[in-house]
Amino acid sequence: MFRRYERPAALALEACWNGRALLLDHRLNGETISGGGVVLCLAEGPLPPVDTELEVSFPLVERPFHPDRVYARCRARVLRHEAPSRVVVRFQEIELTREERPSGLPIPLLAKL
Repeated sequence: MFRRYERPAALALEACWNGRALLLDHRLNGETISGGGVVLCLAEGPLPPVDTELEVSFPLVERPFHPDRVYARCRARVLRHEAPSRVVVRFQEIELTREERPSGLPIPLLAKL
């Protein structure tokens, strides 16, 4: 069993179903994440059916002045629906990928220079 954690508001979680991005509502309280899965709060649209495969990705650590980021890109399966807009998914495979940026400065700061 994995311990659940409140998902930080700044964590840019993305989820795709059948090649389309799911519109997530990041303002809803109670969105949690663990080593084994995540609770997705959908803003609109149909819920992916139970036992459907999703792609979920998010940065593991945000380091604003560091030139690279590490992302978790996960293959996940829908376990159940909770309430009208919440989907509980369990990670099946997790791939860690590194994305390098040209500078350690955040993109908005570079635009002002």
